[in-house]
Amino acid sequence: MKKWPIIVIFIFILLALSTSLMKKSGGDVCALDAIKIEPIYQVDITLADGKTLKFCCIGCARKWLAGNKGKVEYITVTDEVTGKRIDASIAWFVESSIVTNQSTGNRIHVFAEKADAEKHAKEFGGTIIQNPFVEP
Repeated sequence: MKKWPIIVIFIFILLALSTSLMKKSGGDVCALDAIKIEPIYQVDITLADGKTLKFCCIGCARKWLAGNKGKVEYITVTDEVTGKRIDASIAWFVESSIVTNQSTGNRIHVFAEKADAEKHAKEFGGTIIQNPFVEP
């Protein structure tokens, strides 16, 4: 009897288990591009059915929203000063020179307080912008 088919199957099982463990131990990943989420830049989109999708940055969340507008119940973003999640409708947004995610090139930052947004804009050559999840 040849042992190599059993060895190959065993290797595939080990690879599947190790991949699963890496995903679980590595934290949340973006629903759009599977990039590991840095908690300070996380965006959560809660759907009408109650499911919540997590994104690594505003750029990815906006790309996903482009094809899924009717499915969204609400959006929460993370205040970069406190790390607390807040409703996107009350957040202050700044587009600045600081990139939040090298993979996506996102430069939009989130703040709960206007003073923090103004400080970031002044320090990093930015501009306060309207909520990027609301169409003009």
